[in-house]
Amino acid sequence: MRIDKIMELKKRDSLLLYKLQLLDLKIFQIESRDIEKNLNEIQFEIKKIEEEVKKLSNDLKEKELEIKNIEGEIADLNKRGDKLKETLSSGKKLSEKELNSIQSEIDKIQNLIKKNEDIIIEIDEFIEKTKEKIKKQREVLDSKKKEGLNEDIKIKEEKKKLEIDKDEYIKKREELIKKIPEELLNFYQININRFGRKIISVVIEDRCSECGMILPYGLISILKNSDKSINCENCGRFLILKKDIDIDF
Repeated sequence: MRIDKIMELKKRDSLLLYKLQLLDLKIFQIESRDIEKNLNEIQFEIKKIEEEVKKLSNDLKEKELEIKNIEGEIADLNKRGDKLKETLSSGKKLSEKELNSIQSEIDKIQNLIKKNEDIIIEIDEFIEKTKEKIKKQREVLDSKKKEGLNEDIKIKEEKKKLEIDKDEYIKKREELIKKIPEELLNFYQININRFGRKIISVVIEDRCSECGMILPYGLISILKNSDKSINCENCGRFLILKKDIDIDF
């Protein structure tokens, strides 16, 4: 990977860029952090539960209306049955055929009433189960809403803290930039995105900490015994030793 213009840095320059790199990473992490992710998930769950409660409530209303309609049918059937029974008990002379016809009609009415009553029992069971589901869902909904409120408070507090931290990092960055030559700063800005925001890599246990390559002994020796910061032969980042990163300039 090629780095524009500057192919060799002094150790001091690499350390300055490393510190700038750390500050920029912290600022980037704050700016890109999705602290509302959990709240959005909670709100999505709340919406789903509300939709489910609404659906169950509509099902409940439909079934309650269905019971009323069936009860109306049963009332009509009872009236018809009562009239037929009155005919039988009126003393009016009826033929055997008429008697059998009336009794057959009464039996049919009774069967229809029984079927409708059985349907009502089934619907009543459905209504009770649905009411229980709605109750449980509302309990979950109340819990989720409380969780959402707590999360909202937490987010506001975290946002406030992150803004304070970001302002502090920006101030430190502004102070640090004053120590960095313009050409070096331009070099940093041009190349920073090419290396995943890390153009400086710390050597840890003879490895480039960014690409993991084991570095040659001669390269390590140069880093230890000179003021130069040279490139990793694999990833192209400039290297500094871990023991040097706390040096202040």
